[in-house]
Amino acid sequence: GNCNQYLGREMDGGKITVNGNCTYNCGYKMTNGEIVLNGNARDYLGCYLEGGQIFVKENAGHCVGDLMSNGVIHVAGDVKNELASNMSGGIIIVDGNGGDCIGMNMKSGVVHLNGEYGSICRSNLRGNVFHRGRQIIKYGEEVPGMEVKWVKI
Repeated sequence: GNCNQYLGREMDGGKITVNGNCTYNCGYKMTNGEIVLNGNARDYLGCYLEGGQIFVKENAGHCVGDLMSNGVIHVAGDVKNELASNMSGGIIIVDGNGGDCIGMNMKSGVVHLNGEYGSICRSNLRGNVFHRGRQIIKYGEEVPGMEVKWVKI
């Protein structure tokens, strides 16, 4: 079934599988372990994530990886917006569309976008962003010869 708020809050090991959706704060302050959502994650996925892995089989809402310092978040579908804001480490992979406002105040870490995206927020972005395997942002700067394109999604 579905879960409500704070699935895996401060989780330090083990595995949680949900055959449904999660509303808010999935993996909040998680340090180790694995969460698998066979549905959607609404908002604040992996906020303050310090380690471990979160896999979402469908889509995610707002604020994916906000204040994340380590670990891996993999969203097989789309992310609505605010991806990797204030991120200081770790890896985020989005197989679908990345939405708007990617990397605002991103200090470090890596984002892999396999679908389209709306905008890269340049405000204090110091991380690395890849689009379909090609690096487009390296430590906050556009990679020479790689055009960063904005696509209306």
